[in-house]
Amino acid sequence: MTDECSSDTAADTPTRHGETIRCHPSIIVERSLSAIVVLAVLATQLGRGGAVPAVFAILFIGLVLFNYRQWSRTTVRFDETGVVVERNTLFKMKKTLPPYAKVASVNINRGVLNRVFGTSRLLVNINSGSGATVPEAVLTFRQDAAERIRAGGMAERLYGGEPVPEEEPAEPPATFSPADVIVHGLFSVSTYQTVSGFAFLAYSVFQLYLSAGGTGGVDGRALVSLLMFVVVQLAPSVSLISHYYNYRVYRRGGDTIYLEHGLIRTYKTSFDVSRINAVRVKRTLIARLLHRSCIEVEVVGLASGSGESLRPPVLCLLKDDAAQQRLLEELVPEFVYDGDRERQPAGARGVLLVRAAIASLALALAMVYPSIYVYRATAALTGIAGTVRPYALPLATQPPSSRYSTRHTSLTGSRSSARIATSSRS
Repeated sequence: MTDECSSDTAADTPTRHGETIRCHPSIIVERSLSAIVVLAVLATQLGRGGAVPAVFAILFIGLVLFNYRQWSRTTVRFDETGVVVERNTLFKMKKTLPPYAKVASVNINRGVLNRVFGTSRLLVNINSGSGATVPEAVLTFRQDAAERIRAGGMAERLYGGEPVPEEEPAEPPATFSPADVIVHGLFSVSTYQTVSGFAFLAYSVFQLYLSAGGTGGVDGRALVSLLMFVVVQLAPSVSLISHYYNYRVYRRGGDTIYLEHGLIRTYKTSFDVSRINAVRVKRTLIARLLHRSCIEVEVVGLASGSGESLRPPVLCLLKDDAAQQRLLEELVPEFVYDGDRERQPAGARGVLLVRAAIASLALALAMVYPSIYVYRATAALTGIAGTVRPYALPLATQPPSSRYSTRHTSLTGSRSSARIATSSRS
């Protein structure tokens, strides 16, 4: 269960040990906002006459009162050993987070509503694994209070030693311009997405060119193809550009790595190097053509309760190979493999070929009938459509082994363990 709460404006020092603080009233708006949209849609669909508006108004008022009661009776206490979240309502709840030594990370996210109310969401994650998507506690404080708790009170206990104020200027090992962010957003998506997206775009442009010479108006197929380009390529790229805007990464305090980025929703994340399970150097086909690569890490305990949890933290956006290698050595030298790479033994080739052959045969058998059907349905078409469409389905369902994307992975079990370097093609 995730608990969302924030400090009352009267609480000036929420980091004081043993102090009980209460949720900020803005949490009432956050929890009620989605219900407003749902009730408004229902009211529109069911009509405006009769008692319908009054019923929905009563439901909305009841929901706001319920959220108000939840807010007023939810408290947070920072003890010497951990954090206690307690709710004293009809459905009582008391959650005691594990000791600070077992907390993996304390991160800060700021969305649109947080910017409006001047608050920040403090996300507390325990050692729940790198695949966890929901933090153990989401605590929304005033922005200055959240920064003080994270950088002073909790970071000191998490990472040990004296905390380093994040406001102090830090010289990052590499700088990332808006052009770097745009290039990363466009070409860090999978090669299959990039090729498919630009194929849809080219087909749409061609159809628009053909329709411009006639009098039939815009071809509907061009609009559908353009929509596919937006869905497959443009929308994911814009999302990545917005996500990694203003990207900064640096290492401070010996073993702590800090990440900051975001345009609409901003993220501040820090984690100890010992929390890293693996480091991946990723190169898509287009990135290899541009002689660029990016660095991803698998970290324990960075859940945010949103789509951000599904994205591995990025230590380096798409940069040229020299800059990427330099940043890798400065940020995570523990994961740099100094030895010579060893190829797999010759006997492994046969096993891999058999597995690939079986997978390819299964896919080919599954696509025989759909491919024949599409071929017969489109063989009579003329022009480029008649040339491409009959073979579009076999080309679109090619085995994954023929899609070009290279990753080099460095794994480690502990800070003192031996490093292993592997490479895989996906």
